[in-house]
Amino acid sequence: MTLETRWSGVRSIARIALRDADVPTPVAKLAGISRAVGSEVWIKHDDRTSDLYGGNKIRKLEWLLGRARERGARAVLTSGVVGSNHVLATGVHAGALGLRVHAVVGPRPDGPGVLDNIRAALARGVVFEPASSYAGMVGRSTEVFARLARSGDRPLVIAPGGSSPRGVLGYADAGLELACQIREGRMPIPDAIFAAAGTGGTVAGIALGLALAGLPIPVVGARVTPPPFSNRTWIAGLVRGGLRLLRKADPAVPDVASVATRLIELDLDSLGAGYGLPTPAGARALALAHDLESLHLEPTYTAKTLASLLLRARLRKGTYLFWHTYSSAPLAPLLADAPPIPPSLAALVGTGSAQAAPG
Repeated sequence: MTLETRWSGVRSIARIALRDADVPTPVAKLAGISRAVGSEVWIKHDDRTSDLYGGNKIRKLEWLLGRARERGARAVLTSGVVGSNHVLATGVHAGALGLRVHAVVGPRPDGPGVLDNIRAALARGVVFEPASSYAGMVGRSTEVFARLARSGDRPLVIAPGGSSPRGVLGYADAGLELACQIREGRMPIPDAIFAAAGTGGTVAGIALGLALAGLPIPVVGARVTPPPFSNRTWIAGLVRGGLRLLRKADPAVPDVASVATRLIELDLDSLGAGYGLPTPAGARALALAHDLESLHLEPTYTAKTLASLLLRARLRKGTYLFWHTYSSAPLAPLLADAPPIPPSLAALVGTGSAQAAPG
């Protein structure tokens, strides 16, 4: 079941299919981790949304790039920290549709995969627009948008992380997908679902989809960014915005905004010292995932999320679902012809603070 099959009017909202791997993405029990913590731990493999470059951004981009095509855009403008997974995903998938991708990027702490993400995005033709600070990114985005508009590119703006009401629809769809897998007996009903809360769209969408499916499972967002993105008011606004789009397209979609919002819980302790900065609990979770399950996590989002789940699973025995949002597709093909990193971008790596913009 999808949004489009359950409510036919939703088909009027433009969407482009980008997922070329496992659809729906599989669920599986993490037997080794389950034994280690004494609770039943499952995984939703959104790391496998695309064989080219996957992760959670792909579901959002299906609806966002559908809007770009509908509007006749020739370019998209997005933003995030330098080395952003979202910027790379946008470069890969928007570029494949013939759209030019411009990305306003700000500083960030160094970390695993940051430099490879930059090089891979450069190889896919992403035009980076550096900003020296988070505050400076707003003005830089305005400047770049005006320049693209003057050139006739009719740019579509994509929010950091793809987290806008339209982007939320990708994870509302995913929430319905999970509900179907549970009802088909592919996994038991979890006591809680854990996903990274960066720009908020993934958590908002999952909760909205579950509410629409009539399956009120708590969704715990492991906060990995500072405000303004990782707070309940922002995420509730995304829920309401996504639902408004659905109900405008098909009035038969029920008004479940309050139900969905009540499902959301934020783990405010996951962030640690700041965005992009590892935590001891995250490091332990990352090692456990690798050693017991051969899972590839990263310290900024998924390791902190799994750490949040593991703490809950040890304290309260039950069944828990880890929503894996980091692409497991190998970067090597994207790096084959990657150029060197220009000094203007290299200078942004390692200079970010705990208040760096997410994405």
